[in-house]
Amino acid sequence: MSYYFEQSYLYATGALTITRLFGKEIDGKRGVGANLGIGKEWRASTNWGMGVVAGLQAASADDTYRGSTTTFMPSLRLSALWY
Repeated sequence: MSYYFEQSYLYATGALTITRLFGKEIDGKRGVGANLGIGKEWRASTNWGMGVVAGLQAASADDTYRGSTTTFMPSLRLSALWY
């Protein structure tokens, strides 16, 4: 889900996800997660814009070896929008 503030070209976005954590010492079952972000776009021309979004992704699942495991990952992403 996203909400766009048209006058300021700001937006907030979020999604609930189904996750599975795995790695060298992790063997997770399916769990839940979320992806949240706040972004700003600038018009580059009459038909398109570019922007940046700061995000936080979180995932939680039961791990076969350690019990419940939760991870958080911040991100900085670029965006492009065609009008």
